[in-house]
Amino acid sequence: SMHSLNTMIVGLWLLALPQSPSLQRKHFDQAALALLLHDVGMVKIPAFITGKTTPLKPDEKEKIPAHTLAGYKLMDKLGQTHDLIKQAVLEHHERLDGSGYPQHSKQISSFGLLVAVADAFSAMIQLRPYAPAKDPVSAARELTEAKKLFDIAYSGKLLAAFVSEGFGKLR
Repeated sequence: SMHSLNTMIVGLWLLALPQSPSLQRKHFDQAALALLLHDVGMVKIPAFITGKTTPLKPDEKEKIPAHTLAGYKLMDKLGQTHDLIKQAVLEHHERLDGSGYPQHSKQISSFGLLVAVADAFSAMIQLRPYAPAKDPVSAARELTEAKKLFDIAYSGKLLAAFVSEGFGKLR
């Protein structure tokens, strides 16, 4: 999907920025695959929900969190047990304050923190049935302001890169 592709691009971009944890080439390739597959569990969510063009009803929304564990089980079944894939699939909806899902954990891997920022940013800049697309600078700023939810190191790099490149003048 376009969302997964955007998440991969944003995540790899964050990894490539100065002061990001350096990855060996094979780990960079694994990070790319992990970012691309982060939402693989969505294939287990019924198409009538994922294909809706109107806001989801409460009972439909309740089914969405299951995609993280479904994706984890699917990757395990396929033998994709590399840590970066597990972290991306399982942790991309976890939040620093423990309010995320599926584990409601405050113990999130560094890569999981990165994928959470990349995933949220990608979702925010796309038109969604429940929200308009935000411009990239506003989305990045919103993520940096949500310090209790998202890692400020990654969200801050995202915002700084947009602002330093002059994208802040778009509005």
